[in-house]
Amino acid sequence: MAFCKHCGRKLEEGEVCSCIEEINKEEVSESTTSKMERKTIQVEDLLETVKKVYKNPCGEIPEIVQKLDIQKSVIYLAIQAVLSGVFAVSCAKKINDLISMGGSYTASYKFSSPKIFFLTIVYSMILSIILACLYYVGGKAVKSEMGYKEALSLASIKAIAASPVIILSIILFWTNPLVGIAVFFLGFLFSIFYLIYGMKGMEDISENKSLYLSFVVMVVFIIIYFMFAKKVALTYVPDSIKSGLSNLDFSSLLDLLNMFM
Repeated sequence: MAFCKHCGRKLEEGEVCSCIEEINKEEVSESTTSKMERKTIQVEDLLETVKKVYKNPCGEIPEIVQKLDIQKSVIYLAIQAVLSGVFAVSCAKKINDLISMGGSYTASYKFSSPKIFFLTIVYSMILSIILACLYYVGGKAVKSEMGYKEALSLASIKAIAASPVIILSIILFWTNPLVGIAVFFLGFLFSIFYLIYGMKGMEDISENKSLYLSFVVMVVFIIIYFMFAKKVALTYVPDSIKSGLSNLDFSSLLDLLNMFM
């Protein structure tokens, strides 16, 4: 005769006590609950950081730049990228509505929303990494001890500042597209001020150096941004439109323009 080591019930030879299954279920349930609690805490922590950045940017941003780890920084950058993707899809939807006015004749010219959404996320993440790299290189140029973690944190501060503005721009876009687009790009300018305060978290960089470094980084970044946008712009355009443009003869148009120049 054997006894269960968990509940003490008498067992026949080779019998497995039924309480084992209940224990396993409880362990799985506790494990699932624990994971959910951890995820809830992480989300609350992310939201709390955003709240601090907006409520007290001058006081909180320098400290946040030092505390943010790479994982959280990437999450903020990803959120900004996704919101930018939603904004791009909104623009595509408006364009497609205009194209639809041509009926079946223009159906092949419609933009693909999933493609635009995916490309925008990828391009946004690439530009954010470029911004972080510029800060990293700039920090080394002024002999700072800024590491890539801090540089990525600075880029994520820009994402935190810009994300609520992007949400506002999406809402406004469906009321007035021009206003929505204007607010979207104003959000970019708005976030620059947060970057300047973020540099104050670098104790080995003077305030004067941090100001000039941010200015130089942003000028270089804007140049790269427009060069990058020019290179990737056609990736958004449907193949039917690109093939149509490739068949056009621009030589006569150029000759006509030269007559008036």
